[in-house]
Amino acid sequence: MPLHVRATARLVASVRGIFLPPSTHRRYTMRGVSPRKWRRTLERCSSSPASDSSLTPACRSTRSIICWRIEPTNPSDRDRILELERELLGGLEEGAFVTPSFRIDCASQVHLGRNVFFNHSLTMMSLGGITVEDGVMVGPGAGFFTVNHEPGNIRTVMAKGILVKRDAWIGARASILPGVTIGEGAIVGTGAVVTRDVPDGAVVAGVPAKAIRRG
Repeated sequence: MPLHVRATARLVASVRGIFLPPSTHRRYTMRGVSPRKWRRTLERCSSSPASDSSLTPACRSTRSIICWRIEPTNPSDRDRILELERELLGGLEEGAFVTPSFRIDCASQVHLGRNVFFNHSLTMMSLGGITVEDGVMVGPGAGFFTVNHEPGNIRTVMAKGILVKRDAWIGARASILPGVTIGEGAIVGTGAVVTRDVPDGAVVAGVPAKAIRRG
């Protein structure tokens, strides 16, 4: 039986730097993680190494503000972009790069391997954890969503991790849903909505994504 963990809406919203009124605090439930892990994850998401004195203390309390700082950076200033991405992600492997602009709501839960490339307009809802192994390529507008809501009770939040294995290629505007593993060398077609694991070497496309070539 999965654990049901009560979490206040204030903590849930702090990942995004948004605060809801106290009257909504007890309406949210977190499913699938232990209370200690849930609390620790939220604390990591809302803590930031950012030390920019121009930001208010409230802004410095969330890593997501670093995405906002990256966006206006001159695209030709790659060194500055990489510096901010290292700050956002707590480090960056050799050759990894995320093209601005992008949105990552819980950067402490994102782990990128070497020579990983994301094109612009990336969205990561990463509370459940996202691991992208070496050599992965991701097209523009792709989305990785580790968080979902229970259909019978939309105020119950469920989080499951996403794993993308080595040398996979994810096409533009593809959506990877909670709990999915993309296999090594697999290809996800443009606009696909991936709801199930993709085997190594397979090619999938469509909504929902289906195999058009087996690995």
